[in-house]
Amino acid sequence: MTVSSTTTKNSYSGNGSTTVFAYTFKIFDDDDITVIIRTDSTGAEVVKTKTTHYTVSGVGSSSGGNVTFTSGNTPASGETVLLIRTTAQTQLTDYTPNDPFPAASHEDALDKVTFIAQELQEELGRSIKISKSNTITSSEFTTSATDRANKVLGFDGSGDLTVTASVDDISKDTTPQLGGNLDVNGNSIVSTSNGNIDITPNGTGEVNISKVDIDAGAIDGTVIGANSAESGTFAEVIVDNLRLNARTLSSTDTNGDINLTPNGTGEVNIPKVDIDSGAIDGTVIGASSADSGTFTTLSATTLGSAVDLNNQALTNANIDSGAVDGITLGTNSAVTEAQIDNININGNSITSTNSNGNITIDPNGTGNVSIGNFTFNADQTVGSGQNDFVLKYDDTSGLISLEATGGGVGLSDVVDDTSPQLGGNLDVNGNSIISASNGNIAITPDGTGEVDISKVDIDSGAIDGVTLGTNSAVTEAQIDNININGNTVSSTNTDGDITLDPNGTGHVVIPADIGIGTTSPAARIHIEDSTPTIRLEDTGANGYVQISANNARGGLTIQLDPDNVDSSTDLRVQVDGTEVVRVTSDGLLFNGDSAAANALDDYEEGTWTLTPQTNSGTAASIGTASGIYTKVGRLVTVTGVATNITPGGTASSIFRIGGLPFTPANENSNGSASWENITFQGSSTRFYFAPQARMAGYIQFIQCGDNNTDTALDHGDLDAGNTSDIEFTVTYMV
Repeated sequence: MTVSSTTTKNSYSGNGSTTVFAYTFKIFDDDDITVIIRTDSTGAEVVKTKTTHYTVSGVGSSSGGNVTFTSGNTPASGETVLLIRTTAQTQLTDYTPNDPFPAASHEDALDKVTFIAQELQEELGRSIKISKSNTITSSEFTTSATDRANKVLGFDGSGDLTVTASVDDISKDTTPQLGGNLDVNGNSIVSTSNGNIDITPNGTGEVNISKVDIDAGAIDGTVIGANSAESGTFAEVIVDNLRLNARTLSSTDTNGDINLTPNGTGEVNIPKVDIDSGAIDGTVIGASSADSGTFTTLSATTLGSAVDLNNQALTNANIDSGAVDGITLGTNSAVTEAQIDNININGNSITSTNSNGNITIDPNGTGNVSIGNFTFNADQTVGSGQNDFVLKYDDTSGLISLEATGGGVGLSDVVDDTSPQLGGNLDVNGNSIISASNGNIAITPDGTGEVDISKVDIDSGAIDGVTLGTNSAVTEAQIDNININGNTVSSTNTDGDITLDPNGTGHVVIPADIGIGTTSPAARIHIEDSTPTIRLEDTGANGYVQISANNARGGLTIQLDPDNVDSSTDLRVQVDGTEVVRVTSDGLLFNGDSAAANALDDYEEGTWTLTPQTNSGTAASIGTASGIYTKVGRLVTVTGVATNITPGGTASSIFRIGGLPFTPANENSNGSASWENITFQGSSTRFYFAPQARMAGYIQFIQCGDNNTDTALDHGDLDAGNTSDIEFTVTYMV
């Protein structure tokens, strides 16, 4: 491949959940990548360990691959993931003389060299360098590790690197001097162990602070000039003018006062004041006092016998005693007792502030209570003798009074009327007609009359032998057609069934798609469940067949007699009335055959390991070997390839290959083989080479010829230079 990208590392932010991070460069080995986790808050970096903390995929891919963190090692929020290519600085490409030019491996070697150069360049890019136009005589220093410990690396008078004063020497400098302005660059100047930070000018010098914000502490005995900060905490401040700038003047002492004390005959002038709580006691409010203000207490001795509000409004007053005469009270006044000629509610309400408190309107003497056009006779006796009385209006007197009905009979006696008659339609006005003590409510027409109900909703009970309208609910109904109208037929009994039982030879016909467990069937019969199952059971037998969806694999499971009631259960497939396949516990049978011995009970494919064996002495060894097998029922076919075979210790001992996946049931099952670099025994001009599977679980190879007796291949027939190769196939029964 060409190397067109210079990317050698990728960086990602952890979030506590992502475990897979992509690297976008090619690597030749999973050790050619370094994984680092950096803690953003401290800058600490930890190199992670392959397999323990992560795994690598995509080795050899030109587009890169993924680093996957193992369980418990997911990068958290506040951590940075660095994936850095670190190619091994070795050269492992070997060129064999006279071989074809290995273009692929040669290009990989060039790519590896390029990768190493890119990684070195990445490291150089992070190093400290001088500019191309700059010069330095030497960038080396010879001071030993012991001598340069705790020292500072600097430049000497020639601009070359040197080891200068120790860190301790710098920290012990009690009179350091700045060569220019000190830029804190967004940081702070702090002290340790509750130490002060002193800025002390020399002689008559001053500390000029153009702007200051003091959040805590105190500035004592200091004159705050025109440019001082407006906010801060001071034990004592001498100021020409104090401007609060929409802020508050408050005391930090517990329950501390704020005293405004003028000097000598001076006064405290407050052109406008709003006092929300507290008291102003013993103070004369003069002519120049603020027109508006709120006072909790005004001394009577100070105010005199009257308060002149000077045509101002008393917006909030709490009058505990005395009287307010000829005054219109505002909306929110609170009055414990008031004697008023007329009260104008002005669209508001009279309410009681006491919990569950009454509102009593009690006229004086024989006076009455009038509300609008209604005047109530309030001078009546009310007690047990007036039980069940009603309010009655008397047009002559214009009063509404309590009176008994019909010779002293109250409203409760209406229940004694056994044949009441309505004078018009009965409007229940959103209420119900109910009975007491489980009593029935009977609506019985006279003679041939009928009860006409245009619409009815019956929540419980039963209507039997009656033709019902659309919305009725019935326990039993004889109906020609039921229109469900988009709704559901459901059972209200706990775990109750819904039975569709046709009469005689009738059928249950459902002309549309049927959904079981779903309201949106996608087929003629659509069953939806965590384990959708269809059960087929003959009423004359004990066993049953169950067909269910295998959700784990998206397949279908057919269970024949799951309860094992009948040991001879089978599954049969017929075509045009003729059986073609039968599945029994013995296996798979064809064309009506039922013999267990003829059942195909197994099929599998796999690999097997070729193991050198011999009848005596040391077995041979195989350089490379591979084997595969196929088993159909009892018939097994094995194929093997063995190359670079090294003869065993005894030349006359037989060369065998063991490790067969299944043991042969018969001796001498022959197959076919091809060979290379094997010496044949005898002098025949025609030979063939036959592998034989033996019941002892191995294969030996037989040399056959016109003039020779069949002879087993021994170690002496193998090439002493380890170049003998054999490829063979044998089929045998098990």
